[in-house]
Amino acid sequence: MLAVGLAAPHVSSPRNCRMDLIVGVDIVKNMVQVAKEKVREKDSRSMIEFVVCDGRQLPFRDSSLEALVSRGDVFPWLIPQEKTLREFGRVMASEAIIMMETGNGALMKVNTTSYYFERTHDGKIAYVVCEIDASRDHLVTSYVLGTTSDIARKISQNPEFIRTGWCTGDEYSLEDIKRETVEVRQGLTTHWHTANEFRDLFKTCDFEEIEVTGDGLLMKLLAEGNQGKYQCMKERPELFFEVEKRLIPYLNPDKTPTILVKASRMKEDPEKPHQARD
Repeated sequence: MLAVGLAAPHVSSPRNCRMDLIVGVDIVKNMVQVAKEKVREKDSRSMIEFVVCDGRQLPFRDSSLEALVSRGDVFPWLIPQEKTLREFGRVMASEAIIMMETGNGALMKVNTTSYYFERTHDGKIAYVVCEIDASRDHLVTSYVLGTTSDIARKISQNPEFIRTGWCTGDEYSLEDIKRETVEVRQGLTTHWHTANEFRDLFKTCDFEEIEVTGDGLLMKLLAEGNQGKYQCMKERPELFFEVEKRLIPYLNPDKTPTILVKASRMKEDPEKPHQARD
């Protein structure tokens, strides 16, 4: 089984899907290291290996995987998304299962802007500005800070940034950032899908038995509730996740914060080989 993106809390396989080997991939080296440490902490008996690579260009043979899992809003950033999903399909065996978790575009707050710091693929520190327009298209602009920047020095000492390569940046103004910027990088525009858009996308990319369900409602309700409920969730996380899991069949994916997509790779036509990767 392949797990694409390692920022989610844990790497796990689909229910009733027994795996001899789990491979976790992420393009951010720090996230791979964090995932390795979490596996060691749990003393997992599963055979788990990790690879630093781009989820859009997977270093695996055609039809070599029995299952693929992607959690924690990874998919929207693998642009272009249709090409990425076809790449997932390329490495999946006939009738293999894919499970994907991502934010629900239908509930996305449009015409909003957020700010954070992240470590770039070439090891620099960037201040990232994310803008979401009325069509739920997401545009990212990265302001790369100079190596002698005071802000970069402070961020490099932030414990969360040291551990994950990411931290919030609301306390800094864009004007302050621009004064210490040495390069501006304009990202590709991504898109946050609704439940119906996911169904259409998976059909287009030759998947079948497509199930789209909702999740995250209990977490949303707790987050909007009082501190007593939140503390209970922290003290008994196993109970919280069990309740949320049982709620899934009853939740409307058009109204939940998180969308879960499960599908199978279309059974191969022996006369129609996999589409070659560009």
